[in-house]
Amino acid sequence: MLTGASSPDYIDTNERNILRDDKFHLLGRRLMILSSPKSNSGLLLLIVILFSCGDHTTKNDVVPVAPSEFHATALSSNRVYLSWQDNSTDETGFDIYRRPLELVFWTKVVRLPFNIETFVDSTAADSTAYMYYVSAFNAAGSSEPSNYSTVTTPSIGHAPEIPFDQIPWNGADTVAINTMLSWRCSDPDGDTLVFDVKLGFNQYPEVIRQNWPDTTLYMTLLRPDTTYYWQVIAIDPHNHRVASPIWHFRTLSPGHPPNVPINPVPFNGVDSISLNPTMSWSCTDIDGDTLVYDIKFSTSFIPALIHQNWPDTSFSMTGLQQNTVYYWQVIAIDRYNHHTPSPVWWFRTITTIK
Repeated sequence: MLTGASSPDYIDTNERNILRDDKFHLLGRRLMILSSPKSNSGLLLLIVILFSCGDHTTKNDVVPVAPSEFHATALSSNRVYLSWQDNSTDETGFDIYRRPLELVFWTKVVRLPFNIETFVDSTAADSTAYMYYVSAFNAAGSSEPSNYSTVTTPSIGHAPEIPFDQIPWNGADTVAINTMLSWRCSDPDGDTLVFDVKLGFNQYPEVIRQNWPDTTLYMTLLRPDTTYYWQVIAIDPHNHRVASPIWHFRTLSPGHPPNVPINPVPFNGVDSISLNPTMSWSCTDIDGDTLVYDIKFSTSFIPALIHQNWPDTSFSMTGLQQNTVYYWQVIAIDRYNHHTPSPVWWFRTITTIK
């Protein structure tokens, strides 16, 4: 009865017309009997006519009979042939549902017209096990599901490896509000991968980046003192999708002071420093805040403030005296106005021999 693989065939229109004509033919026979000389009551004739017309209204008040003999067959890596037996005469159409075996949620693939008994699903993914079913529907509702049928589509290449080696580590609880998400992932076929990145406040994070081309993603201004859940899905050119576990981390509470400035240049206590030195240092903030610095400098062990809110980690001096000990200090300041001073460092300038 059905021959098409890419599009369904329909029952011949004449067949449906014949079914309709048969009903009216039966009604006509009833009228003939009631109008014969043997009929004694014109009132009875009218009642039967009205009753018979009511029997054939187009309104559906009973759901269709469920389809049966449902089968799913893989035609290729992304095409699945579906067939079933139509057991009803009053359906408006059919709904086909599908789910990957590892999931519990069904997705409607397509809604078809009445009298269809085949369909080709061209939206399947390769290397995937699916379960399908079909149900008939009309104005009264949907039938019971048909029998279920499972199928596994053939493979195209190999799926990516599971993303791993994530940073922040799973369960980390001292993560800055400005932080870098990173992970590692490889593909057995050497395919170039892209990634969907999910992030959220519960165990069902939402996609924040699609087809991200890198294995790092810089996040800014996360909420402080908050637990985040995240996941990475690796995708190859064949649309194989492999998800990491759902990881989680917690950001730091707001208001932590900066770390102590370190790594002074010139090194503490060195001699023979230029009379025009560039001083530098390193400093980090546990909350990821941008820092500024107050700079102190003088020949006294308690150096004087020479610059406020300096935005860099280096500062140049000029015109220093030779063979002189200078003391200097930097004070790191975050956006909450927390101040963290460095130790007082010192160096001696070079001696010029005439």
